[in-house]
Amino acid sequence: MKAFKDGNSNRSKIDRYAMALAYQEMGNINLIISKEMEHLEIEAIKSVEAFLKKIDFYKC
Repeated sequence: MKAFKDGNSNRSKIDRYAMALAYQEMGNINLIISKEMEHLEIEAIKSVEAFLKKIDFYKC
């Protein structure tokens, strides 16, 4: 994004609007990534718990 010094406020407003949309989209993407990471963390915990149960089973 660019700052315009030619006094054309319309171009400046469009540029600010484009930046706002970009930040909004980045926020949405970060939310999706966060949800996926949480899901992966839950799956990893389940896998570790299953592994630990198998170890205990074989020790008995």
